Amino acid sequence: MIPDHERVDAIGQRIAIEEADLLLDWAVQGATRLIRRGRYEEPETCRAVLAHWCLGADPIQGWLDTVIIETGEYASRLLTRDAFAAFREWATGEGYRGDTLPAVNTFAQRVIAHRPEVRLIRPGNKSTLLGLRLAAL
Repeated sequence: MIPDHERVDAIGQRIAIEEADLLLDWAVQGATRLIRRGRYEEPETCRAVLAHWCLGADPIQGWLDTVIIETGEYASRLLTRDAFAAFREWATGEGYRGDTLPAVNTFAQRVIAHRPEVRLIRPGNKSTLLGLRLAAL
């Protein structure tokens, strides 16, 4: 933080007026780096904080970190209702309020969105997640 006695009032406006050529050069150099890189540079600390926030903000993503994903010819099958019951038990144990958790249909859709290798199938008209096995099972 800059101490009050060292602050320059309206410094941004002064730079734009008094140093316009340097400001333009700085902006062009930044745009050039962005175009070359194809994205904004994201510090590792920001990625770590964002990942932590996502886990806290999305209980399904946090829960998925506790399951083992199997895919392929011999992938596990888990009834969606059983996966959902395990999710709700985990989420409430982690301190999420039950009334803020998604419904079972939304749960299944978000599991698949987070883990595309998991598929929803309906053998015998029973909603089943293919490729999902609970770590505890």
